[in-house]
Amino acid sequence: MTMTKEVTDCIDACTSCAEICRKCVKECTAKGRMDLCVKLCNDCATVCDQHASSLHKGDHSHAASCVAACEACAIECDKFPSMDICRKCADSCRNCAKLCDLTKAVKA
Repeated sequence: MTMTKEVTDCIDACTSCAEICRKCVKECTAKGRMDLCVKLCNDCATVCDQHASSLHKGDHSHAASCVAACEACAIECDKFPSMDICRKCADSCRNCAKLCDLTKAVKA
C-alpha cells in the first residue's frame, strides 16, 4: 500500500507529538498541581499513537479524535508559557492537529 505525503506527514507528526506529550507528562507530574495538563497530555499521546497505528493500516477513522485531543492539549499547555516543555508540547500538538486534519479527506 502506498501512502500519500499527507498521511506520512501526519504519522510523523503523531509520533513526535506523542513523544513530546509523554515528556510533558513527566515534567508536569514532577512539578505537581498540573493535573489537567497531565491528563490531556496522556490522552493526546494515546490518541496520537492510535491514529498513527491506524494510518499505517489505511484506517483514517481516528483523524477527528486526534485533532480534538491535540487541540485540547495545546490549549492547556499554552497556559504554562514559562515551562519550555509546555511550549514545545503546545507547538507540536498544533502542528499535529493541522497535519491530521488534512488526512480526514485523504483515502490511502
